[in-house]
Amino acid sequence: KVMEATTIARKIGEMELHFRRDEKGEYWVPGEEIGTLLGYAHPRRSVDLLFQKERGLLERPEYSSVIKLMTEAGEREVRVYSEEGVYHLFLISKQPKAREFRILVARLLRQKLDPRFLP
Repeated sequence: KVMEATTIARKIGEMELHFRRDEKGEYWVPGEEIGTLLGYAHPRRSVDLLFQKERGLLERPEYSSVIKLMTEAGEREVRVYSEEGVYHLFLISKQPKAREFRILVARLLRQKLDPRFLP
């Protein structure tokens, strides 16, 4: 994948992620950014551990991909996640910010599925 320099900010509750667009027009965010947003002391390693727990699902191309990214230390391979992949990581993380996300999702599902909330 080739990632563009432009980013699209996406709010998830009070949190904001910056998705980068690939050559196919799909949006991705590096795992390290997700880990930082969730408040992990070691963001890249922590998200990699979450990935390992759910590898069978998260390694599917609709959830994540490995790209080469230029960093200050040079080129390195980085796992990036689609919006669905990000949501799945938030659902399995035990961090307090992930808990806030699960509460938001539960509220949204209740509104969506409860007939009292239908127009």
